[in-house]
Amino acid sequence: SSNCPVPYALLYAVLAARAGASDDFLLRTHLAVRDHPASLPTHRLLSLMGALEPHVLAELLSLGEEAPSPSCLFARRLLAVEALDTLQAAEAAASSAGSAAMAFVCPSEESILQQPPCPSDDSGHERLDQVELLPFDGPQETPVLNHRRFCSSTNRRPDVIATALSREAYRTCVVMQADDSSDARCRKMPRRLAAPLAELQRCDLRELRGHDARLCFWLNCLNAATLVALCFSPKGGRALPCTETAWLELLQWAQLEVQGELFSLAEIEHLI
Repeated sequence: SSNCPVPYALLYAVLAARAGASDDFLLRTHLAVRDHPASLPTHRLLSLMGALEPHVLAELLSLGEEAPSPSCLFARRLLAVEALDTLQAAEAAASSAGSAAMAFVCPSEESILQQPPCPSDDSGHERLDQVELLPFDGPQETPVLNHRRFCSSTNRRPDVIATALSREAYRTCVVMQADDSSDARCRKMPRRLAAPLAELQRCDLRELRGHDARLCFWLNCLNAATLVALCFSPKGGRALPCTETAWLELLQWAQLEVQGELFSLAEIEHLI
């Protein structure tokens, strides 16, 4: 389809919908907008894409093509955040062998991080750690400390994630404290820290065996998250909270998403 001005494309889509046009025709009409894809109605796009058969959606989103249009890339990113199963089904229908479900969204970003094998199964078998991160950043100013990156899956044990997170948070804090010229609002979180933080979103706490393992996990999460809040959150700023009220405000404001649930740092401290 040729490039179409946004107002005309959206008006034509509305008229076509009232005339009873098919979902694939309506989606084609929306994707004809190439210059400003972010102006497309996201809820309408999601509804149309969710109603199509995977092979039809794969064709419309140009899965497998090396140079898809900006509107197709926008639609893929939208599915990656809101309807990952639909995106994966469309990719499977497109028979794009050997690629991760999100690999085409941003080729410059590694979606699958493979690390040396480690013995983690009860049977003693070694498994390769696989972490799948969405290839774009989240909001910079949010109370949820691990929403600057998003994780769709991880097979790493929670204790391994928390230990790595605690180590990287300490290292990052030392570096940040040495550079006191930048405000917390302007600091960009290093990838080596944002990745294990994001993994907490999809970790499986059932792998923590016993009270000591659970206590160690939550202590590492609390310590690491406190350092992250001090270094990167607007509440942290450049100086440490100097009063009990200021500390309490920081702990109540900062949050972590763990296994799909949100916890403030104050709640984690109480839990411990």
